[in-house]
Amino acid sequence: MRILRLRMIVVIVFLSTLTFMAAQPAETWIPTGPPNTVRWGHSMTLLQNGWVLMVGGTDDTGTRLSSAELYKPETEQWHSTNSMMGARYRHTATLLESGLVLVAGGFDANDFSLITAEIFDPATETWTPVNSLSTSRGGHSATLLLDGRVLIAGGRFDQGGPSSIVSGVDLFDPASQSFLIGVPMQTARIDHTATRLRDGRVLVAGGFGGGFLKSTEIFDPDTPSWTTTGDLNLGRQLHTAALLVDGRVLVAGGQDTASFFGTNTSEVYDPIAGRWDPTGHLKEGRYDHSAATLSDGRVLILSGNEANSPLASVEIYDPACGRWSYSQSLPHTNGYDSAVLLPDGRLLAAPGNTLNPSSVFMDFVQLVYPQLVLGGGFEVVLFVTNQGPGPWAGRAELNSGLWPPDRPWSLNGQDQTGENGFQILLEPGQTEKFVLTRSQGLSAGWLEIRTGHRIAHLSTSFFYNFISGNELVDSTGVAPAKGVSHLQFAVERSETINTGIAIQRSGEVLMRLFDEEGALLESQSVTEQGAQFFDEIFQGAPAQFVGSVTVESTRAIYLTVLRQEVISRDPLKFQLTSIPATELP
Repeated sequence: MRILRLRMIVVIVFLSTLTFMAAQPAETWIPTGPPNTVRWGHSMTLLQNGWVLMVGGTDDTGTRLSSAELYKPETEQWHSTNSMMGARYRHTATLLESGLVLVAGGFDANDFSLITAEIFDPATETWTPVNSLSTSRGGHSATLLLDGRVLIAGGRFDQGGPSSIVSGVDLFDPASQSFLIGVPMQTARIDHTATRLRDGRVLVAGGFGGGFLKSTEIFDPDTPSWTTTGDLNLGRQLHTAALLVDGRVLVAGGQDTASFFGTNTSEVYDPIAGRWDPTGHLKEGRYDHSAATLSDGRVLILSGNEANSPLASVEIYDPACGRWSYSQSLPHTNGYDSAVLLPDGRLLAAPGNTLNPSSVFMDFVQLVYPQLVLGGGFEVVLFVTNQGPGPWAGRAELNSGLWPPDRPWSLNGQDQTGENGFQILLEPGQTEKFVLTRSQGLSAGWLEIRTGHRIAHLSTSFFYNFISGNELVDSTGVAPAKGVSHLQFAVERSETINTGIAIQRSGEVLMRLFDEEGALLESQSVTEQGAQFFDEIFQGAPAQFVGSVTVESTRAIYLTVLRQEVISRDPLKFQLTSIPATELP
């Protein structure tokens, strides 16, 4: 029994020194194929098949465009497709639940607002007209509701006579492919934002309506009705709004009365309190920019204009600390760049003028294996395969404060003391095996693979081997960590079984323990990153226990769960099993 305790300490050291790092990736802009027509005032829509539809807009000569093209990530090229039935810009494009795209309103070549709408079918790449809006409009908003309808709100009516900003609403019914007049907003507005909240309601904020508007209102599809909610701290138009992972809404930049050429303020709406709270200031004021919520919960904004000068700068907002920081600037200054987050996590940006016509994508690559332990009987085996059509190059980096440069380790039997990583060069179809070992002591950290190439072309397998007396006792495969904000996983505890939880995040994390019947037993707020057994977090857990744990955070977290079972006590042998976590809404 004494030997068991001694050996169990080794296992506890392994788990408790494991640090799971989000490893803020070094963002990299990579050139990709240029669009066939460079444009601004257009729309870009991510389709269900992963392609991106770019349609309409205005070219550098001021000509309104009806042309459309598709970006295909697998070829990294733009391809022309069938044109719309009429030219338009400053319209809206909404992906329907069926996979079709509804394009509505906008302005024509004479800057008259349009009443027409049409639908694009990605399967046939054809356009079909649908019944007209109740009134012509441009500069409006379009929001997909939970029931599949589309809420069209506000905008400017202009048919050659006196123009007017409207409060009217149209509701598009995909079943009948027609528009129905909805309950109007309480305030007429243009160049506002409309954000669908988690509960299905729609928050409309700011815009212009005889002045820069502070007012905000919420549409409830079930009632249906509009109700006013808390005012913005600053009236603004041509700003952006992004839904955060915790359900709040971030509004950033825009034009306002005091700084018509771009404000650097941002604020966050709390739908529970119905209140806007100021948050961190942008590094640069801007308006008419683009925003995207990244897979890790941060929000990226890019380009736009400041004092009528186009910007190339890119900034990222971290909800955990409420601060903005610069990211890598765009390789060109266009001012009207639009951006779409691709399914593989990359961000596609399209140019807004012909000075630098190439589109680019930001690769947040970094493939992260947060758990890396060498020594103490552990070795790591990494298989890497290039599944792409061309050569692939990258670098695997070992990171941790527990990994000083003079700490000895080996790669495929070769001493790597003083190195913190290694290069990976692969031809198409090639697979390489990398074995990382340490003969003495214990080192803990994480491993990430960095590259300027597409991470989607890479296939990896990562194993922990536990070796005792030159004998392979256990081998455990581990998947790369995925940043999520709300998840659930199984836990177990007995005389021979325990569950280790290793987590990295910024800020407070709420963890809840449930029994097999789903009854809540205990809640704990965790603020220290690292690894612990679950009964160290939940000290009231029974000695014999099977249940589950949920983890909730205001931003994406990186987590791995390992089940440890002692399968032999003399000699001691144990088995580690990676426990999958399920992402919750």
